[in-house]
Amino acid sequence: MIQLRNVTKVYTRAKKTITALDGINLQIDKGDIFGVIGYSGAGKSTLIRLINYLERPTSGDVEVDGLVLGDRSPSQLREVKREIGMIFQHFNLLESRTVSHNVGMPLILAGKPKHEVEARVAELLAFVGLEDRGASYPSELSGGQKQRVGIARALASNPKILLCDEATSALDPETTRSILALLQRINRELNITIVLITHEMSVIQEICNRVAVMENGHIVEEGRALDIFLRPGHQTTRNFVRTIMSIDDEPVAQVDGERVVRLEVLGDALGEPFIDRLKPDFGLRTHIERANTVYVQQTKILVLVLRLSGEPGAIDAGIAYLESAGITVLEESADV
Repeated sequence: MIQLRNVTKVYTRAKKTITALDGINLQIDKGDIFGVIGYSGAGKSTLIRLINYLERPTSGDVEVDGLVLGDRSPSQLREVKREIGMIFQHFNLLESRTVSHNVGMPLILAGKPKHEVEARVAELLAFVGLEDRGASYPSELSGGQKQRVGIARALASNPKILLCDEATSALDPETTRSILALLQRINRELNITIVLITHEMSVIQEICNRVAVMENGHIVEEGRALDIFLRPGHQTTRNFVRTIMSIDDEPVAQVDGERVVRLEVLGDALGEPFIDRLKPDFGLRTHIERANTVYVQQTKILVLVLRLSGEPGAIDAGIAYLESAGITVLEESADV
């Protein structure tokens, strides 16, 4: 659906060269809710502007739905862009126009008949829960309502892709959850691929199935959101994950005859008394050093750091039992 190949973007400001993106390779599949997270200046907003060619790469290719955008003529590029909707952090609404006019603006600019515009606007306002606010002006709306107008406007042309640039960062937590739920509904019911730029790991946690972590113009880590939360590899990723999962990743001191393991428990294994069985079945003594529970989308994850004491063979057997129950067991390195 979306592919970036060796994409670099360089700006020149006051004779100074700034590399915003450096050799980016990224693939976003059809139907994804794909999150791009990074701190300010990481390059994530530049990346999203390249996808709809508001910016052109200095080098490399941006491909959308099988078409390399750099190879398109201006008229062909306009056609591609009509299939890409965008919503913004600060809504970008026309304050002097009604909600209905704001939503219908893409269709008005495309020269659609008035009756077609009115029907589509009514349909979209109902979809985003604002069917009674068409005659209102943006100044009369709350922040969440303004963002719903922005979403309805982005959907006006029936896009295949929806780009969200910090779409919830100006909203309170409750409103953020409602907007994220709306984006999930758009993805599920309209089969629209969503690319979501954010600096909040809670947003990734709530709706993204895949995520790329950016730092200084590079993608430092990319993969399934569930894998990123469970086993972040890069320090920047670990810093983001710590804002959600408070479990400490410092090593635990070990003594002879003990093993310290990290358990990642999800799915059916959550309902099993797996720790309680380790003593009667294997003669092991257990001590939970750390624990945390978190939801990634609708998946509940329990992470435990567990100290096991007993005969080496019995510990091995206990670990084999845990793994057979569908629990991921990772050996913790000793603190020496």
